[in-house]
Amino acid sequence: MTGFRVALVGRYPVPYPYSEHRGDHPTMAALAARSAALHLLVEAADGQAREWSDGRLHVHYAPARGHGAPRAARFLRWATRRLRSLHRDVGLDVINGSDPLGIAAGLLARRETGVPVAAQVQGQLLDAPPSIGPVRMVGTRSLMRALVRRADAVRCLYADAGRLALRAGVPPERLLVFPSRCDAARFDPAGHGPVEPGHLLFVGNLVEGKGVRDLLAALRIVCAARPEVRLTIAGSGPAESAWRALADRLAVAHAVRYVGRVPHDRLPGLLATAAALVLPSHHEATPRVIMEAMAMGRPVVATAVGGVPDLLDDRVHGRLVAAHAPAALADALLDVLGGPPWAAGLAERSRARAIASFSVPRHLDMLEALHARAVGRGADPSRPPPGDPR
Repeated sequence: MTGFRVALVGRYPVPYPYSEHRGDHPTMAALAARSAALHLLVEAADGQAREWSDGRLHVHYAPARGHGAPRAARFLRWATRRLRSLHRDVGLDVINGSDPLGIAAGLLARRETGVPVAAQVQGQLLDAPPSIGPVRMVGTRSLMRALVRRADAVRCLYADAGRLALRAGVPPERLLVFPSRCDAARFDPAGHGPVEPGHLLFVGNLVEGKGVRDLLAALRIVCAARPEVRLTIAGSGPAESAWRALADRLAVAHAVRYVGRVPHDRLPGLLATAAALVLPSHHEATPRVIMEAMAMGRPVVATAVGGVPDLLDDRVHGRLVAAHAPAALADALLDVLGGPPWAAGLAERSRARAIASFSVPRHLDMLEALHARAVGRGADPSRPPPGDPR
């Protein structure tokens, strides 16, 4: 147990009570158990300002009103004030900003409190994709580079993002690179039904950057060689109607099934039936669904973008292909479906990688290392040591 008193800040809509947040509550509870105290500063999913606590984990809900920049500015003011009052009332050892607003609030609070700040660079914020528009892309990149240069420790999710952080001016001794996490205990192939031969699975938001147009074009090639192949698309989003129309034009609509957004507790069973998970994105960070598929021992066919090559090795855990390349994607899918020699032992290799690199205990170890790095650089000798109640 580190004994750090941590405030983790991010403008994420979170349900009340926090114990109902099935995705993050178990991980945050485990982190709180390792800490002297853990305070989460988040946005209320229902817009209501309130507090929740189980004695060690304390959740502070910001009121959510309005939209766009005014709403973001209100959260920034609220979080900065709350951080200052928390430090005055209970003392903090480190502030962990888990998104740009959280990092900015931590840096503003540091001016008065001296509490060091750890910055978590989620996704591709240091290299925002052009698809968001040129003005927003340049603004996002400039803001993030300015924020990470000022932080006491910086976490990036994958190697290329770490290199961008170094190029932005982050000293190497402040930087840690480690991916997100998956619950390997929940995503365990034991106890699930058999694989359905020819069943391909896509899981994600139904938006154009996910590369499903390329997948449908590849499916046309795959179905010509393997007519029994079927694709399940799990998720929701604005691109669904356009993809349905494209599937009709490509004459593959009969092979595609849309199941909508799948509750997280049903995802292990869906992954267990898949012959392969397919993620043909044009840009990604470190998609959790890839880690979950690996924990389930399923092959992954994905594009080699962002942090995806950090997660799996080509012809070891599945296949990596170039983005925007339907023919190459089709070749990779046919390779996996054909049961190539390299696939022997894939389930064991994939699950072992997931447990060693993406499990919750490993993730908590790395978060503690991030906090220790920030405290080591930003420690104020006039402040009490970690865990001291003074």
